[in-house]
Parts: sequence; structure tokens; C-alpha cells
Amino acid sequence: MPYTSSCQTALHLCSTLTAEKVRLKSSPADICDLLLRREAKRLSEKEFGAYVDQRDADGNTALLLAYMTGNGDVCRCLLRAGATMGARNAEGATMFTYETPTRLLLFRLL
Repeated sequence: MPYTSSCQTALHLCSTLTAEKVRLKSSPADICDLLLRREAKRLSEKEFGAYVDQRDADGNTALLLAYMTGNGDVCRCLLRAGATMGARNAEGATMFTYETPTRLLLFRLL
């Protein structure tokens, strides 16, 4: 799998996309779903689980990045694919660390 210099995969990059940042023909969630479907065909079940929870150089998973960005649709897509909710990054932050705006997103996800 190709990585950026900060060890981010295409899934990490997709997780940080929002409609405000980029004009896209497809939504970030659609792109995330496409990436996940492609990798699910290519990888074994164990490798796919590792791909979904892959960490970048800062220890962030795609789900944590999507959550910090407020990208609820991508969060739902990643959760359906089996992403781990309680993953901690290098600073010890999880989805449960962040204040009210992101906690509201968490309640909407559940």
C-alpha cells in the first residue's frame, strides 16, 4: 500500500476530506466506501482489519481522523467496515477525548 511521508494511506487522506475543503463529484464517504470495497477484495480478512485500523506517523487511524474532522459519514462507513472506536493516537487521544462538538457527532453515530 502506498503511503505519504507521514505514513498516511489513501484511507487516511479520504478521512480528512470535507465538502468545505474540496469540491468533489463524489462524497468523501463514497470515496471511503470505494477504497474499502477495493481493499476487501484484495486482502484477507485479517489484513483488511489491519488496513482499516492502520495508524499514521502520529498514531491516528482513519476513523480518528474522520472523527476529529467532524466527518460523520466517513465515520459511519469506517465503523461498518469494523474500525476500532477506542484506538489511541500517539498523544493518547481517542474519539472519547474531544469536547462537545465531536461528542455530539459520536451520539449521532451511535
